[in-house]
Amino acid sequence: MYLLFVISILSFLIAFTKSIVQPIQRILLRDSKHVRSLKQELIKLKNELKSTSMKDNYITYVKIERQITKLEIEIGENVEAQSMHRNLINYGLNYGLKFILGFILFIIVVMNRSEPVIIFSDRFNFAPFSSIMSLASKFDNSISTPFWIFINNYVFRQLASELK
Repeated sequence: MYLLFVISILSFLIAFTKSIVQPIQRILLRDSKHVRSLKQELIKLKNELKSTSMKDNYITYVKIERQITKLEIEIGENVEAQSMHRNLINYGLNYGLKFILGFILFIIVVMNRSEPVIIFSDRFNFAPFSSIMSLASKFDNSISTPFWIFINNYVFRQLASELK
């Protein structure tokens, strides 16, 4: 009976991995302190540029524009340098978690392939699907572990695609 819940939970986690990992990614993919300080300085300079008149203080206006351009280039270089790190975290968390959960499901199938997840009484007749449902199981009118994993993965993936 524990297989019923364990497989359902693991299948749910696999289907909703992206939603689970997003809050973690937001924490790990924040800009560095240096980039944040550069962005704050850039905002200050842009506000200063708005308050400076181009007609009255042309030299000051041009100096501020040059500083803004320099800061934008520096911020762009820092973001490019961190892009490999961002991709590694982005794909590593998503696919790493899916791989680990999938591997756990694989171990469960190998260890419990002949164990039924649910056994129904003889009152229920699932013909012609009973042979597929109880595939690799010792009991008739049962749902086998591989079939339960297939059903759960299908249902939760459909649910995840509808909720996007």
